[in-house]
Amino acid sequence: MQKSARRIPVQIRWGAKLGIHYALDHQHKREYIPKQEKDSAFFEPIHLNFTLRTGVHESHIIGSGRYPFYNISVYADKKISPSSGFQVGVDLLLSRMRKREIKTMGEAFPEKDINPEADYKRVGAFVGYELYINKLSFEPQLGYFIYNKYGEDKAIYQRLGLKYYLHENFFTGFGLLSQSTKAEALEITFGVRL
Repeated sequence: MQKSARRIPVQIRWGAKLGIHYALDHQHKREYIPKQEKDSAFFEPIHLNFTLRTGVHESHIIGSGRYPFYNISVYADKKISPSSGFQVGVDLLLSRMRKREIKTMGEAFPEKDINPEADYKRVGAFVGYELYINKLSFEPQLGYFIYNKYGEDKAIYQRLGLKYYLHENFFTGFGLLSQSTKAEALEITFGVRL
């Protein structure tokens, strides 16, 4: 007895896509440059950057209130291609919330052996990468606290940021500062690139 062939149903689906393309740098028209005409040696000098990052954040202690913070960074960057660059620098992190938190934790929990008069300032050294997209750039950074008298923090911190270049030498943006999986602050950035 011969088995009948099993029929597999065939489905045909149709689709269409519609999109809009917007060039952020609409004042300068792009021009196609064939590969053989490109200059293979890209060179740009090392630039020095100064940034001020600020915002408002609060402690994990309930009801402690919101306080401003100021993060001052000095770093050097080196573009290795028109769209990529590396960074190395230092951060000075100042937070009134940390000052209050250290005092509260030192007085409320003497068994933790926290000095209520400990220095609230932190200094970190970091390395980073910057991806340039027209006037925008994306920058992840990885840092290590080289000065931190409050032992409750992790030694390693990360920053993910977006920057917008207002001019060749001036930029603004925002970023997220975190320690491991704990977000510490959303920062608003103002900076200059020399």
